[in-house]
Amino acid sequence: MLLDRQTRHLILSYHFAPNAGLLNGKMGGVVFFGQYAKHTGKAYFREYAEELLDEVFDMVHENIPINFVDGLCGIGWGVEYLIQNALMEGDSDDVLEEIDKKIIERDPLYIEDLSLHTGLRGILMYITARLNAVRSESDYAPFPGEYLERIQKRIALIPMADYENEPALKDAVKLFEKSIAGHTGSTPAAPTITDEFFGVSPENFKNLNYSPIGIYQGLTGVAFKLIRS
Repeated sequence: MLLDRQTRHLILSYHFAPNAGLLNGKMGGVVFFGQYAKHTGKAYFREYAEELLDEVFDMVHENIPINFVDGLCGIGWGVEYLIQNALMEGDSDDVLEEIDKKIIERDPLYIEDLSLHTGLRGILMYITARLNAVRSESDYAPFPGEYLERIQKRIALIPMADYENEPALKDAVKLFEKSIAGHTGSTPAAPTITDEFFGVSPENFKNLNYSPIGIYQGLTGVAFKLIRS
């Protein structure tokens, strides 16, 4: 079975992934095997995901970018995905405190790139997930109010044409604004993995040794689609 072959290959490969990030690197393996443990009911896969997560944080360093594709926003979003979807247990406020501090060092008013992978939308994805985190201390604020205000000011500068060209940007802004407003009593939705994360499947994905292993345009993305079908 293709999925079984892929998961065996990924288990052997992810420990050697040179990138810590979500879409092209090791954090993608953490998220996949956390989900696969639920899919199969086998605790082994969750334990493997936890091993990989330790390796991810060992790889986080001062020079890692803050972006979503390979950087801190994607790693942090992955942690929130796992916890909010009950795939792992933990206190994300404790785990992600240092990442939160690094994110706010970048002034959002000067971010020109609006994309998911390397721009404002990826940052919005992370911030929204953090604002929606399940926490015992309801008054805990992962980001200072001044930072969130600057995000809102940057959003106000986005031309309408950009929303028309990229509908997902509009959705990300709506979710962020709803989180800022405090949900008005409703339970926020947990982070979800969309088809956009996967990109185009590698043409030769059945030849495992010649395909990238990541979520984006890689074997992990193919495996994700198989367990969702």
